[in-house]
Amino acid sequence: METVAGLKQKAIRRIDFIFDGPVSADDFRSIPGVTEVRVSGFTLNMVVQGNLDPLIKAAARHTVRNIVTYEPNLEEFFLAFYREGGSHAA
Repeated sequence: METVAGLKQKAIRRIDFIFDGPVSADDFRSIPGVTEVRVSGFTLNMVVQGNLDPLIKAAARHTVRNIVTYEPNLEEFFLAFYREGGSHAA
């Protein structure tokens, strides 16, 4: 049976990084678990699932002014759970 903490770790997160200058979306597209990468001005928006360490290390190569994270809503939470094969845990 899956724990709530384990489910949260699998869930997707929407994250915005605000930098002090322009960044290339291509610097972040190849990071495992990172999708929907968009840049608008100095803001980088993306969806992340799984380990955040590679993303944080990539962002640290630039000057980060702010980070905004959005918790997944219930629908995103369950879609991520079942996408990972979690239906057997029910």
